[in-house]
Amino acid sequence: MLHSSSNLVFNTLHEPPTNTQSWNLIIKSHVGFGHFDKALILYKKMRELGVEHDSFTFPIINRALLLRKSDVLYGEMVHCVAMKLGFALEFYVSEGNVSKAFSLFNKMRFSELEPNSVTILVMLQACSTFGSLVEGRQVHGYVIKNGLLIDKSVQNSILRMYTKRGNVEEVEVCFSDIDRRDDFSWNILISFYSSRGDIKVVADRFNAMQSEVAISIETLSLVISVFGKSGNVVEGKKLHGFAIKAGLCDDVFLTSLLDFYAKCGELGNAAQLFSDIPHRNNITWDAMMSGFVQNGHLNDAIELFRQMEAAGLEPDAVILRSLVVDAYSHLGILQWGKVIHGYVIRKFLYKDDNTLLETSILNMYIRCGNISSARECFNRMLVRDIVTWTSMIEGYAIHGLGYEALNLF
Repeated sequence: MLHSSSNLVFNTLHEPPTNTQSWNLIIKSHVGFGHFDKALILYKKMRELGVEHDSFTFPIINRALLLRKSDVLYGEMVHCVAMKLGFALEFYVSEGNVSKAFSLFNKMRFSELEPNSVTILVMLQACSTFGSLVEGRQVHGYVIKNGLLIDKSVQNSILRMYTKRGNVEEVEVCFSDIDRRDDFSWNILISFYSSRGDIKVVADRFNAMQSEVAISIETLSLVISVFGKSGNVVEGKKLHGFAIKAGLCDDVFLTSLLDFYAKCGELGNAAQLFSDIPHRNNITWDAMMSGFVQNGHLNDAIELFRQMEAAGLEPDAVILRSLVVDAYSHLGILQWGKVIHGYVIRKFLYKDDNTLLETSILNMYIRCGNISSARECFNRMLVRDIVTWTSMIEGYAIHGLGYEALNLF
């Protein structure tokens, strides 16, 4: 039905579509129904009209060629175009097949399809995510040798690669070698020191950054989150003042600032910011509720949760789980946990992909000594993993219910 409908639409159009997504959908429809020749003809037409490919086009055509099992020359042509535009490499990297990507990259180096900045960016992404530092240095060397270092995106990607796989010295050398550093360059460097917990260096680099580039909301949000994790109230308040003077207090940064004050126990400032934010989303509400929970103000968290429901916003499973886990160490957790559990039941959130949330609620009941509610939660779960089973068995054992533990085991 999909094939006949898409084919009919294509045939009745006064002009063929000019966007890649429409072509991909039509070609994929033909492949799905076994019309491989028509799919390849459509691909040829797409090429003739100059419609751009994207990372979804070549996997569709590759599937058509594999299932057709013929026309080697046509297959080579498709593969050639895919390599030239970097999509074949991108496909291998997205599939996690890094060895295949590097093999193809090395073949390109010694063919007429020499890697360009697009393919270099893909390979640097592979090195950052999957590859080793040795391979990353090889790509870096190729970039220098072939004059591709003039591309700012390539420079920043090399820096990011070293922050993922290198040491401080290599990162600093690479950063210094970037001739005209932009805010992306600085954000990569600050993120690196943030991941290492070097708060003083983060503050120093942020101060140095101000003399070189304009500070963005993204940078402010990044730096304030670092100060929040470390509890550095002094530096955070300085940053707040800087943002006010620079006129950079949009909803995104104000939410990050709210989270900072909440993490530092400054609930008065956090609540004031919450009131000042005109357009609150799930993240804003979560930050304020988490602040109350983390600081033991569970009644305030419950009241805010009810206000959120009344406002028509629905927190997802990730937010709900964090709210439960954050409350584990506080008195009054049972009342708070029941509020979350009741919401999960009302909103039919007992689903296959919510096992982590459900197990967190189960553990909350166990910590509070409410084994019957824990078992009720356990029985409602559609999917139970090893953590779920272990939690329930240990819950029985901890509370002296050895027979029930053995029976469940």
